[in-house]
Amino acid sequence: EVVLMFRWHGRATVEVPRAVSTQTTMDVHAGGPTQIPLHEMGTGEIARRGQYAARELIVTEKDGSVAGRSEPASPVLIELLCEAFFARGLFRECMQDYGFGDGTRWMAVYGDLIVEGVKRGLRDYHSGLGIRFVARASDQTNPVATDRLSILFRERVVEFGESLVFPGMTRFRVVGPGVDLNQNIYCWEDRVVGEMWCVIGLSSLFFRKQIGTPDGDAFDQAYGPVGVRSGPGFDWDGPDWTPPTPEPRRVNADGSVTGQVNEIDEAHTMVVLQPNGLPVVQTINPVLVPPQRAADIQRAMRAFIWANATIGAHELGHYLGLVSTREPGNRSSITVAGKGTWESPLNGDAEGHNRIPTSPHLMNPGPTIPCSTLFGLDGIDVGVEPINRQYLADCLPQEA
Repeated sequence: EVVLMFRWHGRATVEVPRAVSTQTTMDVHAGGPTQIPLHEMGTGEIARRGQYAARELIVTEKDGSVAGRSEPASPVLIELLCEAFFARGLFRECMQDYGFGDGTRWMAVYGDLIVEGVKRGLRDYHSGLGIRFVARASDQTNPVATDRLSILFRERVVEFGESLVFPGMTRFRVVGPGVDLNQNIYCWEDRVVGEMWCVIGLSSLFFRKQIGTPDGDAFDQAYGPVGVRSGPGFDWDGPDWTPPTPEPRRVNADGSVTGQVNEIDEAHTMVVLQPNGLPVVQTINPVLVPPQRAADIQRAMRAFIWANATIGAHELGHYLGLVSTREPGNRSSITVAGKGTWESPLNGDAEGHNRIPTSPHLMNPGPTIPCSTLFGLDGIDVGVEPINRQYLADCLPQEA
């Protein structure tokens, strides 16, 4: 008996026409299952995400003669690749806005841990799916890889052609073959097409930190001890608006430490990331970093990581077709020759959110999720609505 190990280069070796899968998902409009359309592939093209069954493996000799034939025991699963891309210079400014560092270091204090934490948080939201998450911090301002979907984390987001700022945004500027990428039904496009990526700018959340409001109270609870206080909102018509500089680190008369987190804190604490990305922070020098200071840093880091991960997971949901709609003027369709035409199996509103935003669900409109939940302060779990979760599991299976 001979055991053969082989490595596939991951590219199609023949032309693969557009087709229909045997896999189904629920069509809420029809009230029953519908088959999932599959993207065509050209020779030499990187294989699309999904399950592939090799009909036959042929082993050849050096002279080209056939030495043997074998039928693979199981199909091959290709996961969708999702990259959390941190534009280092811009994200460093975002971290400074939230009390981490002064914006001068190549990567802000705890920066590498925060990058890894956000990646784990994204993975936690979309666990059990055929998605592989990677993270990268770069001096480039935009992602360049074309074999993946990218989520770009930076300081703040300005809408194209407008001066309004948003805490998250799905940037789709290209209409692909048969489907508008703003309604990426059935996860049709699974890689960069033109300029196709999500943009997350957490600093724009500062418009929600008004004094005396529940969101302002959440800012004070999460970030007040590291120098960030609630205050007035900002002018929506001011594209050059920047958040106020956090208060500097200081040792108070009673020995407590407050204000911006800096290298002293980083050097005298031990941080362990949990599987879901949330950190546990402990002091290793109670004189320089008292236990309460370590607890304050932990709270702020958790709030920062979880807010980025939650907004990133929400925008990734849009990326993957949540919650696509059949609203007039905002409908996508995919036609498979001889098989029919498919539209959205879901029933989102005109903005791509849950039509009836029962709380708390990831794809509810952003303003319906309070900062206390976004920062992980109230213990409320932001889950994925069951019908949306099932759609993703059907389109992005984890197991072959």
